[in-house]
Amino acid sequence: MDYFNNQTLSGTPASSTNTTSINYNWGTGSPATGVSADHFSARYTGSFGFDGSTYKFNATSDDGVRVYFDGQLIIDAWKDQGPTTYSVSKTPTSGNHTVTVEYYENGYGATLSVNWAKTSPITNLPCTFTNSFGKAQKYGDVNNNNYVNAGDATLVRRNILGKDPAMTGDAKKAADVNGDGTLTTADSDLILQFYFKMITKFPVCP
Repeated sequence: MDYFNNQTLSGTPASSTNTTSINYNWGTGSPATGVSADHFSARYTGSFGFDGSTYKFNATSDDGVRVYFDGQLIIDAWKDQGPTTYSVSKTPTSGNHTVTVEYYENGYGATLSVNWAKTSPITNLPCTFTNSFGKAQKYGDVNNNNYVNAGDATLVRRNILGKDPAMTGDAKKAADVNGDGTLTTADSDLILQFYFKMITKFPVCP
């Protein structure tokens, strides 16, 4: 994600970060080091695989957002607004396609979330491990409530940022969905992708 200290995506980015998903609630804070809390803009571009099914694209933004698919503008809400969700359906050809998201923040709260999922049901395949109580617990189910959702991703991200005590035991094992033994934003991003059905299983699963 490239961030600019203006609302028009102009000039050289003030900061650039790597991300595999877009789900931000910056509130009234700065989105990245060196970027102002208000009057900034951002652009994200990534290549993703699609299988020829019909997908529903969703964008929630405060303030402006534009979403492009292979250069075609599919969501256009470039205006000052409170958190508002826009959706559009698209049936891409099978293969890799480029998704670009543009965003600007004028003032007060800042929110940006973009995701997509097949409109026909697909089956997620969570795998499990035996937790300290001798029960099967799903990878990604950090709070062990038998569901994998955005709340689990939030718990992982808060842990990484040091806002909560360090995860140990079953919670840490459930959160380590890429199986590398450490908790990083890659784990929280994968949990979100699983929840939004952008992937059907975690790397840690056989």
